[in-house]
Amino acid sequence: MPDSNGFVQRLVDLVKNKKFADYIKDSPETVAESLRGRHVFVSAEFGEGEPEPGQSKVGGKPDLPEKVAWPAEYDSESPLAFIAQINLAEVHPHDLVGRLPEKGMLWFFTIADGDRAYGEGIDEATSALLYDANPGPLSPREIPAELDENEYAMIEERALEFGAAISLSGYHDRGITDRIVDALREIGGRYGPVHMLTKHHAEDGSEMVSLIDMNGYEISSDVFIEGILEFVLSDADLAAGKLELASCKFTPGT
Repeated sequence: MPDSNGFVQRLVDLVKNKKFADYIKDSPETVAESLRGRHVFVSAEFGEGEPEPGQSKVGGKPDLPEKVAWPAEYDSESPLAFIAQINLAEVHPHDLVGRLPEKGMLWFFTIADGDRAYGEGIDEATSALLYDANPGPLSPREIPAELDENEYAMIEERALEFGAAISLSGYHDRGITDRIVDALREIGGRYGPVHMLTKHHAEDGSEMVSLIDMNGYEISSDVFIEGILEFVLSDADLAAGKLELASCKFTPGT
């Protein structure tokens, strides 16, 4: 498995040889060198074709162990909508710093209600994370009948394909970021609507880890009002493999 330093060096070398538009004042060499020391994480883009059972995806029907009950809102029997599932075995080759378990499944659920999302109604009480390190046999679970009349409850099913990524924070010109992303993809990286292992700055000023953050506009803008759905946890809990302790944080869009 390649290391993060080697990945960044390959990216730097490629960006140096990119051609920038004439209006961009920074040279490719300057931009390339500015990539050193930036945070490396994992990202996913939408793939082609129908996902196989147990494959990472957004939307559709979740592939769950028979023993697992469908999550509901806290202190309620209202079922939550399925958002995404992540097969960690698919993520592992691209986790260049080895922070995630090598295998296991993650499932994410939340309310399917654009009005409540716009009013910041997505939180720990209206979302759920399921984690199973050894889930065993998986099979598609039917959507609860209570969600049949909710037009937002079934999100379009799309497979996810993972790759290493690097922080683009601070670059404000698409002419620059597009060339960096082009180079990322040339070396097998990805930069899509799903990120894993990015940094999250809590309200108290502490730094946490974003287990996952999902761009709501690209996944289902009707449900998330262009917001970011995120599940965060501490470095200590991540190191201990306690992924089930990640809590939901939602940032509404415009």
